[in-house]
Amino acid sequence: MISFQYADRQYDGEWSWPTGDEAQVVLDAMIEFSKSTWAELVTQQTGPPHKRRPKHHSEGLGALCKEAQERLSELHLDEVVEEELFRFRLTGTGRLWGIKIGHVFYVLWWDRDHKVRPL
Repeated sequence: MISFQYADRQYDGEWSWPTGDEAQVVLDAMIEFSKSTWAELVTQQTGPPHKRRPKHHSEGLGALCKEAQERLSELHLDEVVEEELFRFRLTGTGRLWGIKIGHVFYVLWWDRDHKVRPL
């Protein structure tokens, strides 16, 4: 299940909400994700055969850039998020970040250039 309860539409910066073609990419991906179970999604892999790794996974809050950590605090989501956010890889650098609670993914940010958790 996908929820927009915590979608950070007010943020204007590195990972502001998508518009135009980007919005269509995100919407199409969420429609496809909704056809799968969590178990199916988290077993998807990416990378070359000798370096396969999870395509979608959690990231500890400490791995996020300082601005993302501060934004979580500003939104009082640090009270909701315990230790990590979940992110879906949608494009080469595009990530859809959110909070996974049980079987619900709460959409938070569209990170078009992999800035929330720098490489």
